[in-house]
Amino acid sequence: MLPQGDHLFKRLSLDETLSRVWDVYMKGFWTFLKICLVVSLLNAFIWSWLMLPVLRWVLGVTESTLLSNEFNDQNNDKYTLDAALLTFLHGILEALLASVASGGIILAVAFIYADEQEDGVNGRLNWWVCLRDGGLKNAVTLITASAITTIGEVVGILFFWVPGIYLLVIWFLTNPAIVLESNRNNNSNGNNAVDGEHPSPSIRAILKSQNLTRGSWCYCFCTALIGYAVVVLMKILWIMIVLEGIFKDTDQYLLYTLTGSLLMTVPLALVLPIFAILQTIMYFNLRVEKEGMNFEALLKDLGQTTEHGSYRQVSLLETAHAVLGDDLELHTESIPQNNSNRLSQVETAQGEVML
Repeated sequence: MLPQGDHLFKRLSLDETLSRVWDVYMKGFWTFLKICLVVSLLNAFIWSWLMLPVLRWVLGVTESTLLSNEFNDQNNDKYTLDAALLTFLHGILEALLASVASGGIILAVAFIYADEQEDGVNGRLNWWVCLRDGGLKNAVTLITASAITTIGEVVGILFFWVPGIYLLVIWFLTNPAIVLESNRNNNSNGNNAVDGEHPSPSIRAILKSQNLTRGSWCYCFCTALIGYAVVVLMKILWIMIVLEGIFKDTDQYLLYTLTGSLLMTVPLALVLPIFAILQTIMYFNLRVEKEGMNFEALLKDLGQTTEHGSYRQVSLLETAHAVLGDDLELHTESIPQNNSNRLSQVETAQGEVML
């Protein structure tokens, strides 16, 4: 069970983060699965019925040629580039649609994290509402940000890996920033940038991720490494056990049929929720540490208020105590002048507890 009250909004260690990921995954398993299955179906239909016929026409090959041993023979140079192109484009399509599914999962995690089921508000927590509000409404921003970060990471990896790994870590929280920040802005200023912010929501989310991860490199690196390792491991196991085992005689044709495309996206439905949950909880964790995030702030991210239910609001002072403990006074004395507004909020929140 997820902890209630103050315990939701405290700085989590790595092992506590992983435990929270599993709790959230089990609590929203069917919601996450439905989101991923719908997106997997969409991926398969777009590829098989729209993209593949166009690509066959562009490449000048028939369907029978596409499924022939000649086309899929790795030792045959005639179609090597064509096959590589199809594999690459299929991977791009899957990655872009996965970012949309990730948006729906992130919003679902936020609802679960707020524990809204207690008073029935979580009637909104169904797969379609989460996919619509978290994924589809932010699809352009999510896909744009995914394209920007992917290109940057690939270029970085080409330069001896280290720059690419660095970018993978500092941009790890881009999707949660897109979904939750835009959801909050849509309920305030129509998703327009305030003074001093970048006008592009994709760039704002990338910069937000960079700001949150700054100074927490070890924690962010280990968490991101675990997330990527789970995805890669599941992909490898699926290929070895299912594609190379059960479908051993037909695996080279899987990319070129509707059934094959569905089989290729099954790992997405299994591991994407874990990856998106990990991103979201890490996002919350760093906001608690660096921005004093509390329950009221989470409700603002969801476009709601405490009037919906009998939740206990955690004040900024309580959050500071949860993070800093007995060192609160020592840390507040060293807060610079540009944080005076936040310190003032903490001081005025001393007696603030809402039931």
